[in-house]
Amino acid sequence: MKLINIDDVSKSKKKLTVQIEPTDLTVEKEEAYEELGKEAVIPGFRKGKVPRKFLELRFDKAVRKEAFGDAVFKALDDISKDRDLRIIGKPVFDPPEFDDLADKVCEEPVEMGVTIEVIPPFELPQYSQLKLPIELETNVEQMVDSLLEVTRQRSAIFTTVDDRPTCEGDHVVIQCTTTRGGEDFPAITAPRLMVNDLGDSGFPAAFEKGLVNLEKGANFDFDFSIESDHPLFLADGENSCHTRGKILSISEKDIPALDDDFAKDHNFESLAAFRKRLTEDVQHNEDRHLATKKRDTIQNYLLDNTDVVVPSSLIQNDYLLIRYRKLMDAQQHGDTGSMIPSDEEEVETMFQAEQESKRRLILQKIAEKEAITVSDDEYIESMIALARSRKEKNLDRFLAQVEKDGLEHFYKEQILFGKVGKWLVDHNEFEVNGSSAGETGSGPSA
Repeated sequence: MKLINIDDVSKSKKKLTVQIEPTDLTVEKEEAYEELGKEAVIPGFRKGKVPRKFLELRFDKAVRKEAFGDAVFKALDDISKDRDLRIIGKPVFDPPEFDDLADKVCEEPVEMGVTIEVIPPFELPQYSQLKLPIELETNVEQMVDSLLEVTRQRSAIFTTVDDRPTCEGDHVVIQCTTTRGGEDFPAITAPRLMVNDLGDSGFPAAFEKGLVNLEKGANFDFDFSIESDHPLFLADGENSCHTRGKILSISEKDIPALDDDFAKDHNFESLAAFRKRLTEDVQHNEDRHLATKKRDTIQNYLLDNTDVVVPSSLIQNDYLLIRYRKLMDAQQHGDTGSMIPSDEEEVETMFQAEQESKRRLILQKIAEKEAITVSDDEYIESMIALARSRKEKNLDRFLAQVEKDGLEHFYKEQILFGKVGKWLVDHNEFEVNGSSAGETGSGPSA
């Protein structure tokens, strides 16, 4: 094999001209015939006992093509090592046809052009011993108060009311027929329509206001308009409505007092114990949120400060993965409209794909520089956790399926990136709302 010429098509593409000699196929042909001799099943011969000359007469063209392909890819592998090229994607071969060259190379050397995509060399910015700001809106006490109030609201008891008209905050059941611009309006039409927390239940404000101060059994008949900030508002449509119906029942909400009895109803000895547990839970979630924020902050810094041309094949792979995830999410939520993306969504998805590809290149390079790897034990441990999360009891079967689906590299890469992300957090300092929230490690920087 001889590299005759190499040209830069772009920063991430190169055009190679290589020469393959007849002798380059010798080893590959021998290996192919040796393997074929073990496996070939031909009438009249026992398996593994077919004479070599018979194999050559019957399979020479196929073996020659396979050997030529092996020789070409071995040549590309040697070139990538000699020139320190990180080839990605599939090489694109120039005419003439591959089969024609495979026949010709048996008699004389052949030249062929091949275009390859490569990861271009790039420099990392400083990635350790940095001091990065983080803004977090955290008020643990306020969040605990909110959780207690939500729990109180959910614990409320509704009591039927017969001696007064409706008022805000009531739970009201109505029979209702509504039209919008003279047409039926199913969203606010039902033989039994529940209006929870009257005045703040999510229906148009004017509609709910019209239901206030009405006795049980009273009929109502009024016009209302949907306010512009309501989800049912149509910017280019009709928003004037008419409704008529009857108040079927009125219930008032009895919210429990925030005291020790309330806490005991939720299996805590006292309100103080209930509040302490909620505080611990909120703080734990805030710590996890802060850890995520640190990881995202340093990685976004690297994305903003690293200049690298991302190969198009990497972007395309990530684009397809992101689109697949969005489609699956749309199907789960029954949002068929999101399955056909707009031009703006396509641009946004392509940008996300480019950023994800760039992030992976950066993390891979940091892993190389800092000798961060994934051991077999770490991989198995992570896969055990993944199998458990998917309620898969047979680990061997799960691992076999992962290998069959070609996902082993993907999972190992995700584990590696998780380790690199933790390394970056451990080796940098973060100022949360102006206060230090991490010690700088002593690891080397780029």
